[in-house]
Amino acid sequence: MIRLALLLVLFSASTSARSLDTSYPLTVTVVSSHVNILCSPGCVYYLGIHALVNGRHLEMQSEKPTWLRLLVLGDYKAKLVSDEHKKPYFFQQAYEFQYPDGATEKFSVIGESK
Repeated sequence: MIRLALLLVLFSASTSARSLDTSYPLTVTVVSSHVNILCSPGCVYYLGIHALVNGRHLEMQSEKPTWLRLLVLGDYKAKLVSDEHKKPYFFQQAYEFQYPDGATEKFSVIGESK
C-alpha cells in the first residue's frame, strides 16, 4: 500500500513538472541585471534586465517595486502574457518568468536594441 502511494506521488510530481514546462514555452537568456531607480518625489526601485528572447535583444523592468536585488544571469522559462500592437510601428509587451523554485514575476518590455 505504501509503495502504491509513493508511486502515485512520484507520477503526479512528474506530470505537474511537465505541465509547468509547457505553460512556459520560451527560454529567455538574461545577459545583464541592474536596478532602476525612479524618484518623484520618493524613490522606488525596480529590477531591470537585458535579455535575449527569440533572437531579440530586449530591456525589461519588473512590474512590482523591489528592494535592491539583482537577477542571476542565465536561462529562465517564460511566457508572453501581453502583446499589443495598436499601430504597426508601436508595440507593448510583457513576459512572465518562472524561476527554478516555481515563483513567477512579470516584466514589461521597456526597450529593444539590435
